[in-house]
Amino acid sequence: MSLLTLDDISLAIGDRKLLAHANLAIEPGERVCLIGRNGAGKSTLLRLLTGAQQPDSGEVRYKQDLRISQLEQSLPEGRDETVRAHVAAGLAHLQTLIDDYRTHTEQSLDTAGLKELQALQLRIEAEGGWHIEQRVETVLSE
Repeated sequence: MSLLTLDDISLAIGDRKLLAHANLAIEPGERVCLIGRNGAGKSTLLRLLTGAQQPDSGEVRYKQDLRISQLEQSLPEGRDETVRAHVAAGLAHLQTLIDDYRTHTEQSLDTAGLKELQALQLRIEAEGGWHIEQRVETVLSE
């Protein structure tokens, strides 16, 4: 099953058509590269993929529980933080899950609590949460 699918998408900005009946499917493990000159619609396509922009017609479909993250080209203005801290902030939800997991492990748990602990562990593993620092390093180096 595709991670996301653009089905018969059309989009115009003003009188300029950027997409006309476009189709795209991105499969698990697939890498996609957008190449084009300035103003060709690369950023607009990314906004369609993230849901930040809606098409004029057509449908964008996502695999259930798909989470899309995006790292902007430049740091937000007026923020006094390092690039590392900014990237790590994008994984804050994982740190919250790990903190919840550690809190649960310090408690005496009944059957329901153990099931909740297992569910937390599965979510953390599914998102590679046990390796937050390595993920930050990967983003910074790639």
